[in-house]
Amino acid sequence: MYGAKGTSTILNTVTRQGVIAKQLSGANAAPKASTFLSSISSRNVTTAKLPYTTRASAQYKQTSSDTNDNNTNTFQPTKPWITKRAKPQNRFRQNISPNDKRTAIEGAALNREPNPREVIDAFVASKKSDAEIPAQTYEAVLNAYSRIQVPNLPLVPMMNVYSEMIAKDIKLSSKSYTLLINSLCMRDSQVKKILSMLHRQSVRNGAPVSGIKELESEKNIEQALALFDRAVAERATGAFKIETYNRLLYVLALHNNITDGMYIYEQLEQNHRIRPDSSTFEALMLLFGGAKRLPAVQECFAEYKMVQDNLPKHDPAQVYNSLCCAYVRADDIPKALDVLENLMVKDGLGASIVSYNKIIRSMCRQGQLETAVALVDKLATTPTLPDPNTDTYGNLLSGYCEALDIEHANETYSQLMKTDISRQFGHLADYIHLCIKKEEPERALSVLKEICGRGIILDANMTRAVVDGFIAKGDPSKTVSVFKELLDMYSSTHFVNSSSPYFGILWNTLRSCSDIITASSVMKIGEKYHVHPVGPDANHYLDLYAKAKTDSDIWAAFSKDIDSSVYSRLFNITFCTEKTSRDFSDQVMTLLEDMRQFGIKPDVSLNMRVIMRFKKNNDSEGLARWQEAVAPYKDSFEEEISNKTKSETIDTVDGSIIVPESRVTLTADILSGKALEAAIENRSADALRILEEDIIKTGQIPTPEAVRDMIQYATKKGDIELVKKIYDSTQVPFKRLDKHSYFRSTQTIDNAMMIAYSRSKNFPMAKQFYNKIRQQTTFPNADAYGAYLVCVCENTADEFAESMNIYEEAKLNGVRPTVYFYNVIISKLAKCRKGDTALSLFDEMKNFGITPNSITYASVVSACVRCSFETSAVKYFNEMLRSPNYQPRIGVFNSMIQFYVQQHPNREKALEYMRLLNQNMLKPTAHTYRLLIEAYANIPAYDMITAHGFIAEMQKHGVQPNASHYATLIQSYGCLHRDVSSAMAVYNEMKKAGVPADNTVHQVLLSTFIENNEVSRAEEYYQNMLASGKSSSPYIENLFITCYGEQKQLDKAEAVFGKMVDHAAGSKSVVREPSTYIAMVNAYQANNARDKAQEVVEQMRARQLPVKLIKRVQELI
Repeated sequence: MYGAKGTSTILNTVTRQGVIAKQLSGANAAPKASTFLSSISSRNVTTAKLPYTTRASAQYKQTSSDTNDNNTNTFQPTKPWITKRAKPQNRFRQNISPNDKRTAIEGAALNREPNPREVIDAFVASKKSDAEIPAQTYEAVLNAYSRIQVPNLPLVPMMNVYSEMIAKDIKLSSKSYTLLINSLCMRDSQVKKILSMLHRQSVRNGAPVSGIKELESEKNIEQALALFDRAVAERATGAFKIETYNRLLYVLALHNNITDGMYIYEQLEQNHRIRPDSSTFEALMLLFGGAKRLPAVQECFAEYKMVQDNLPKHDPAQVYNSLCCAYVRADDIPKALDVLENLMVKDGLGASIVSYNKIIRSMCRQGQLETAVALVDKLATTPTLPDPNTDTYGNLLSGYCEALDIEHANETYSQLMKTDISRQFGHLADYIHLCIKKEEPERALSVLKEICGRGIILDANMTRAVVDGFIAKGDPSKTVSVFKELLDMYSSTHFVNSSSPYFGILWNTLRSCSDIITASSVMKIGEKYHVHPVGPDANHYLDLYAKAKTDSDIWAAFSKDIDSSVYSRLFNITFCTEKTSRDFSDQVMTLLEDMRQFGIKPDVSLNMRVIMRFKKNNDSEGLARWQEAVAPYKDSFEEEISNKTKSETIDTVDGSIIVPESRVTLTADILSGKALEAAIENRSADALRILEEDIIKTGQIPTPEAVRDMIQYATKKGDIELVKKIYDSTQVPFKRLDKHSYFRSTQTIDNAMMIAYSRSKNFPMAKQFYNKIRQQTTFPNADAYGAYLVCVCENTADEFAESMNIYEEAKLNGVRPTVYFYNVIISKLAKCRKGDTALSLFDEMKNFGITPNSITYASVVSACVRCSFETSAVKYFNEMLRSPNYQPRIGVFNSMIQFYVQQHPNREKALEYMRLLNQNMLKPTAHTYRLLIEAYANIPAYDMITAHGFIAEMQKHGVQPNASHYATLIQSYGCLHRDVSSAMAVYNEMKKAGVPADNTVHQVLLSTFIENNEVSRAEEYYQNMLASGKSSSPYIENLFITCYGEQKQLDKAEAVFGKMVDHAAGSKSVVREPSTYIAMVNAYQANNARDKAQEVVEQMRARQLPVKLIKRVQELI
């Protein structure tokens, strides 16, 4: 079904053949609406205008939508920086005791007004115990999810519950099938509308819009059809109502999927409890119209006319309008107009402007603008026809925009502005983009301000388009002025913070600046919201500053009013760059010298911040340079501290503290620095004492940045208790800050806490802080997302899906990425063998101006190696070596050596990377030596003497051999070279060296005996292994199954297979791996026992093993 067969447990469909023949043989008499179907059946088969054989032949086509980009800001990507929809997060609470779990769920579900969140919370809590969850509980949870489903988010939580039910072999009731199918159909309709809007955005922007692929991949209708199939197969359609069939038909009409539409209608006819209603005929006409089956449309309408009086009460005009829409979908505009102007008039029904608008929109999309205008004029001047409305002019405006006809678009815009434009966002956006294309940014700005004055909410994408239009005009000063005006408009209706999409536009504006004066005006806008550029944008500003010093005119203009605020900005930006320790030191020393030349003194806070950065960088040399340079300002620092301390003195009355201001004072700033210094120097007790005793208990407020850094250092130490104490102690004082400062401090600290709990692998608490951040209508920063992803992947079976979901959520919400964020994502993709995606994101990372580090390159090379992209692996490895910031790491060298040892055996190339490893002064690890042993022992021409010699060689370099090194030699001697005595000699050498044998050693030794036809010796060794208290493994058992199968000893193979289990049942039990089933099937096949082999396949199905694996095993039979 659309290429999705066998990809999920919910995509198991019944076989469909001869759908039309079934309709002919099983057709019911009137009032069942079937006669028109029988009349088109043979014609459909013979004309072959549309395939009717299988679902796989049905083609998706993008259908038009009545949506107009209204209220779609939540779907519009705030930055063009990446790929995919964000997965919804389930915010579960776990506060119900195990004994009350089932009662809580059923009680919540059976309550008169059940609270769906309570039902879900109780369900999640119940899964922590071993208690069986009954079917009715699952159904209550499905119902709860359907009630709290957030609009415009996928049905992942609900479908996960369904998958769990299938995995536990719980049969769904007809009511549950109905609920799931209806939910999926509604979600599919939402997705179609969103896709229509995103495609329009893509056309407007002239660039791909992220999120389209992900929405298309949801496959909601496929899942709905699979559920419908399952319900039919299980005879569980008793609760189906006509609305369920109509929903399916309507969604299939949107997809132009007539094959499945006919199947659904066939099933409707076979359900004798239900009769079609008017909506059934509407959906069928739309279905046939989309397939351009006009005779079928006409016959369907004729059938409706025959049974119209027997149908439930309805509005006939709605059916006629659907007939008109069907003709529009079939691109037959004359027939569509005939319905409105003749057929409806004849039958005494009034035509709707909605139907005329569909026709006008179709004309515009087909480039028939003159015909569309004539029809609009006719509507405006003919008293018997409906008047044109806002959608009429909106459609016409977009038509002119698509035709790039600015003159007529201007006239139509004037007409549109005389109507209610509240739902014309998309058409107006088309017009603004046309003005930009025609190099009229001033008009675009005027339109944007006018429509915002009429209630349209200012959109970041439209702002970006207008600002880009002014940037293209080459007037940075005007661009900055326009941006400031638009940001002021936006901030009047939105809370603006650092995660706002507008700052992406601001930094784009900064990049367009070519002089420090204009760039400084951009910086002042960001500073108003406490936002600074980072990475390449920060470097651009510093470059402009350095460039200004070489141009006397620019420097004179810039420096005439220079003061301490200018250097405060420059230092702040320096802190935001990703400079090396040496570059940071050089930069701050240069700025300090420039300040000295202007007679500007550094203040105490700046001095503390620079000192803390040097200490964080472990740059004692840079710190010494700085302290020597600021030594002349020592008296100034002391005077500043003295003066401000006096003004910040806290009086006490009756022992109660009176705080002069709700702000961070200089005293608190200095003490915060001392607390952080103690944390950096690993004096945790002193850090906490200064924070609690010297700052908080005296009524002061610590700086959020210092608290954040203290949390980070406690996290690095793994001291989560210290993290909690720091967090708890600062919550009350931060609440005294003004609203904006409090919000900023909360964001800073909550992100640090999310990182702390993620890195301590405390998923519930990490998720709690994630939810807290989201509830404040903001999003975690990139580093928090990265740490959270690492934690999430510890709790999921599908790391790729989770990685992309988190990546897409960050992207879609304008989170500024960091090198750490990319490193985590790329490493996860490498682990999942998604090489193409990993390389795509690596290129994207560089395009975004983020410099890869050694960890990035290691992950990229790993992705290439895992996917056998040899050329790319070599390319990026060499690029890494040339990188100016490269810091050698052993892992990436081992990856390349392993590639040429195991995947593409080439000892010469493997040794070349070993030589590079030594050149970079890296010490080989135990893994490196194991690879070197393999390189000589397993790659021709074999050199077992050298291979064996690495056991002594590695000890000379302080690396102790382990079981894997001896196992490699044993396998090479015993299996590759058929030298059992040498293999045993290595084994004895290992025992003499005091290295205990592990399962790998046992496995290779048993394999040696078996492959050299010494099965009895293998059996004896196996028994001795068990007698010594060692456990077996699936792979050891597989060896015996395969061996006994080849020796025609099926009874022994079956005995081995039979003593294994499907689920762990004790420390000594051996669980069957998928490879175990394959070994058993091969054993049966080798002995012509096909029936028994098939029984093994059925066992695999019962265990719910992956469908692809089962299919592969089935092919063996």
